[in-house]
Amino acid sequence: MLAGLAVLLSWFLFSPSSAHNWMLGMSGTAWFTANMFFLAALYFACRTLTAHKPFLYFILLILCSLLGSVTYTTAVFIWVVISCLLLLWFSFFKCRSRLIFTYTGLAVVISAGWFFAYHRPTHHQAPVLNLLALLKYTVAFLGNMYTNKLSVAMVYGAAGLLLFSSLSVLLGRKMVTAGRTDGGKELFIALMPWYTVILYALVNTLANAVARAGWGLKHAVTCRYANITLLFWLGLFLLLWNMIWAGKVGYRHKLRARIAVIIMVAVLVIFPMYKMGFSVVQWFKGTYTRESSLAGLSLQLDVPDARVLQKIIVWSAQEVIDRQPLMAATKHVPFDKQLVPEFYYGRRLTNAGDYTAVESKIIRATDLLEQNRKVCGKPLVEQPCFFLRGQTLNSPKLNYILVTDKQDKMIGAGLPGYPPWDLKDTSRPRDYWAAYFKTDIEPVKVKLWARTAAGDWLRLRIDSFKKKFKPVFF
Repeated sequence: MLAGLAVLLSWFLFSPSSAHNWMLGMSGTAWFTANMFFLAALYFACRTLTAHKPFLYFILLILCSLLGSVTYTTAVFIWVVISCLLLLWFSFFKCRSRLIFTYTGLAVVISAGWFFAYHRPTHHQAPVLNLLALLKYTVAFLGNMYTNKLSVAMVYGAAGLLLFSSLSVLLGRKMVTAGRTDGGKELFIALMPWYTVILYALVNTLANAVARAGWGLKHAVTCRYANITLLFWLGLFLLLWNMIWAGKVGYRHKLRARIAVIIMVAVLVIFPMYKMGFSVVQWFKGTYTRESSLAGLSLQLDVPDARVLQKIIVWSAQEVIDRQPLMAATKHVPFDKQLVPEFYYGRRLTNAGDYTAVESKIIRATDLLEQNRKVCGKPLVEQPCFFLRGQTLNSPKLNYILVTDKQDKMIGAGLPGYPPWDLKDTSRPRDYWAAYFKTDIEPVKVKLWARTAAGDWLRLRIDSFKKKFKPVFF
């Protein structure tokens, strides 16, 4: 039974619906680290309440709470929920008062300090305090692990809140019935930690609703918040699991009930979570994994592509442009390695005289100044710059593309393996490529060269491609 539960929880914890959190830094690994400190603090809180010599555990509890608080903002609520757990213990059993009130006092000071020092970022919406709007957002938020459809997410969220309310009533009755006995202490340690996990997730959900509900309900089903929702459902099912075992029915009835819980979780939770999760993974594969190199290339070439930058890195492409000189000077990503080793703006390409011409075609050509103006309201740079998507026909595997002007001076570069999103037949993605270039010469006249994996040079022969800015390939 325990082995089955372990397998089920592993499927639950490492779901692809949390791919956003596993693959990214700020809203991913830092979030998981903060959650780790919360769970560690919860463990040390329980040991503080039950150990014969609790002082060491109490120090570790404070340490984990502090580390969580400086890791990510969500972990500030460690102080809140752990204080609730400790005060509830004191209200039932009237012991460990010094440690409990010391921790609670620290919690008040640190939480108040964070609250009064907080300043809302200028690009954030104003806090939402409408109770109905907060309730709708919370309900939708709690279902974001299972679907990105708002109506279905709200059904899951409502079911989770209903189950939580029912278990809260049953848990309260059990604790009152057990009273201040050794059995009551055992019941408290068996059940209340999982209840605290749920409270931690709910407090973070409510905080998110206050700060994010201004962006609309659709924001609640964003996959990057699955990290918080995960704790809610994990605590909920483990609380249910332990409450079944704490019941007064016979062993066989408990066993059947636990098997029913496993089947329910597998069918109603694991399956839809993975169904939605695989779509998230595919989205990451196409977006962050593939186009992150394009974002880096556009920065290295000083040809900012606002669409890619805002999609891959930040909300505001201007933030990246402002920091570009500092990132280049400190070899910060994406300047830690040269994506196209032979590119140097204005250098003449002298070693491509003996080349083999291969047929190629331009699928899409974009005036980046015009596109940047549409995306962020300004062109970002003044020099004319362009983005090309193309396809080679029956060529060997390419390493990179170089773009030169009529005098063979380098003005841009590109990378292979970038089929357009709306292209259905991408069975040979290596045949597609994307490139950026900039020029002061009008009309735009360029040559395209490709370096193969074998080290050979190819000339990409393209017929004239008429667009608004009328590039000529020769």
